[in-house]
Amino acid sequence: MERIKKYEKILNEVLTDYQSRFRQTSQNISSYIIADDKHHHYQFLWLGWKGNQQIFNVAFHVDILDGKIWIQRDNTETGIANLLTEKGIPKKDIVLAFYPPAHRELTEFAVG
Repeated sequence: MERIKKYEKILNEVLTDYQSRFRQTSQNISSYIIADDKHHHYQFLWLGWKGNQQIFNVAFHVDILDGKIWIQRDNTETGIANLLTEKGIPKKDIVLAFYPPAHRELTEFAVG
């Protein structure tokens, strides 16, 4: 349980840090943090309008499942896994869930 609380704290820090770097791309597009500590879901997204086109872009989505961090989506240049390891989360506790299980075995991170 202590590890889960630590991971929640780190994920909230990463979300806040990421938003402070990319708060708003234009007058009509804003960034949002969605953090559900109770159910362990974390998301950063862009929402707004570019002309007549609605923008809804999930930059990243992360869950905590079975004591590990599962990166479900990562559309960032930096890579959320890199930011998490910089904050002290071991690679063995990070699953690159956007890859099929067979591909995960080829990474330095957890398979599942």
